[in-house]
Amino acid sequence: MKTFKTLVAIGILALALPASASTITYEYVSDTSVDGPGNDNGGDSTGILTYTLVIDDASGDATFTISGAITSDEIWRAGWFNFKFSEGNTALAISDLDWDETKSGPWSVAQDGVTQVLQGNQYVSITQGGRSAIYVTSLASPAPDDVTQGLCLTDAHCTVDTPTSFTFTVTLPSGWSEDAIEFQAGYYDGANDKGKIITNRLSKELDETVPDGGTTLSLLGGALLGLGLLRRKFNV
Repeated sequence: MKTFKTLVAIGILALALPASASTITYEYVSDTSVDGPGNDNGGDSTGILTYTLVIDDASGDATFTISGAITSDEIWRAGWFNFKFSEGNTALAISDLDWDETKSGPWSVAQDGVTQVLQGNQYVSITQGGRSAIYVTSLASPAPDDVTQGLCLTDAHCTVDTPTSFTFTVTLPSGWSEDAIEFQAGYYDGANDKGKIITNRLSKELDETVPDGGTTLSLLGGALLGLGLLRRKFNV
């Protein structure tokens, strides 16, 4: 089973100021030239995958966009995504899921603690620890699994399905924190007709910087938060 060792996330949080929009943007960047889907023990995989999540913290309306592609000797597809929107072990409810049906799917919203999704030859929960998730419907037990319905990420082996977006509404609780959201992606390797999944969680904060006209400044304490943008980097 392959391991997805290194995944870098950059979360850009647009802080809500008076008379300003209340949208918050999180950007997760997977540099597969380091390690990731298709990089077989230091092989020749290259490419960047970028996942962007934009949330309106007033309405809970969200847009999740996947862009980029990789080159690899194997076919890699994304079959599910999850987000830990808040602390605790209860996942926040997702509704009104929509996507480009010409590119992948059908997709469904995972039921907290109920939905079991293919991982290797087993079915496991993708909502453990209070994570909200969406997944390719056929990958859940007991449906016949079809990894080809996932998002194609591998150039030359299949028609790349990115860029593409999902929209949904997440029920945010009162006092919801806009701290960085842990994110996981489920990747399936179709080279041997088995759904081999590799996942990783974005959780460890490396540093914090504030972009300023193209120049990156170090963030000391919270003194620069008033600039309105906060960039965070994560590694696992």
